[in-house]
Amino acid sequence: MSQCLSRRIASLDSMRTEVHHWLQHRNTKAKPVQWRFDTTTARVKLRSLYPKF
Repeated sequence: MSQCLSRRIASLDSMRTEVHHWLQHRNTKAKPVQWRFDTTTARVKLRSLYPKF
């Protein structure tokens, strides 16, 4: 199932139905978050966002 549509959705009710089915499909897959780096690496890379004491 794709998030992009190659067609126009005719009505609001059909849009709600499509979104509902998409959400059910997505939630049943229960994909985990794939973190790109750990907290220590994040602190180095995002140093400007962390407060300085």
